[in-house]
Amino acid sequence: MTGRMILRAALMVLLVAGAGSAGTQPACAQSGCCKVCRAGKACGDSCIARDKRCTKAPGCACDG
Repeated sequence: MTGRMILRAALMVLLVAGAGSAGTQPACAQSGCCKVCRAGKACGDSCIARDKRCTKAPGCACDG
């Protein structure tokens, strides 16, 4: 695969994933968050316990 093909595939995955959460969390979709972490903290596209260290790249999860 070329770099462009990989980039297009990654963008498609992000668009499809974002479309699924937009219906359930409209405020988050508008702000760019796919998940709001209230009990823990944001780590990539998910939430982890506040006392854990995040080892993932920045994602769409937000601290709430």
